[in-house]
Amino acid sequence: MLKTNKTELDHHDLLCGVLSPLVDRQVILDKLGNMSVDWDLVMEQAHAGMALPHLHCALTDKHLTDIPPAQVIEALSGFFDLNVEMNGRRYTQMLDITRALNAKNIDHVWLKGSTYLVQPDWQKSPRTMVDIDIWVPDEDQHDLALSQLAKIGYDTTNVFWGMTRILCHHYPALYKDGEIATLELHVTLVLDQYSNLLPDREALAAVQWLQWQGEKVGGLGIDDQAMQAYIQCAHMSGPQFLTGQVTLMKTVDLVNRLLVVGPEVLETHRFAVLKQQPWLDRASPFFTYLHKNFNFESPFLADHKYERRMQYPALGTIAKLTDFVQRSIVCIKDGRVGPIRELPERVWSNITRATSVKKL
Repeated sequence: MLKTNKTELDHHDLLCGVLSPLVDRQVILDKLGNMSVDWDLVMEQAHAGMALPHLHCALTDKHLTDIPPAQVIEALSGFFDLNVEMNGRRYTQMLDITRALNAKNIDHVWLKGSTYLVQPDWQKSPRTMVDIDIWVPDEDQHDLALSQLAKIGYDTTNVFWGMTRILCHHYPALYKDGEIATLELHVTLVLDQYSNLLPDREALAAVQWLQWQGEKVGGLGIDDQAMQAYIQCAHMSGPQFLTGQVTLMKTVDLVNRLLVVGPEVLETHRFAVLKQQPWLDRASPFFTYLHKNFNFESPFLADHKYERRMQYPALGTIAKLTDFVQRSIVCIKDGRVGPIRELPERVWSNITRATSVKKL
């Protein structure tokens, strides 16, 4: 079990409170008045959880930017700008993929973080991504879809290509030289063991089809977006979220999606199944965590095992092994997202003032 000391947990609780839209400014100010804040630790936890752009937006929205040291605010502003820049590259990448698939009338649904980039206000989104996810519901079109993607430069080096359905719910990651993100083409929405929570057929019936830059694209219904985010957090990100395997970014994403739908979504048939076994054993501690750290109310009872574990902290920073910022910077330095000089000067000026990252 991963061990975490009380100081780290207190800072994690503060960070979650800042990030949560359900915790107001005064509550944060009260917490700040009762603890000695190590902003290096806050930044470290947000960084590990891929939530630095979220932290920038949350501090701004709650009018708390005068609380941290100036260099922290400058760095966060730089990281937010960097994320917008990187998402702009993903935006162009997604549009090229959509055009290639639509040329052959291949219906496709953008998933997870990609859904933010097909919205008109995508540049305001703090959502970070490492890869982009797409679902082609008609398996009879998969070979054609892969052929179309190959024509525009996507390929894989995975030797287990033919074992997709045995090992995973999407094809091995596709790469294209010069592009920032890998592409994951989903065979199904989630792993087979979670298909009862999010059945492909029901989800397809609720897909919302829209026009994006003159192209037809699909997005899951908002209830299904929330369920997929929940499965990612409580099941597919690791064997148990209490061991620190869930990304903080994904948790914030789930809370925001649940708020868009409204709290009543937890009483719908899609989420009501979580009150039954075998799902309750995971849902109860996870929603208890959301209640404690994000002030998210739910019909799920507090879980005594979660409370016991908090006496011997195992939560950590809810970090993911893949580090968003570091991977982004490596991509830039390797030239995979274009010449370094193309990045806005403000991105680098704010980041370099408060970090060890050096502009090339």
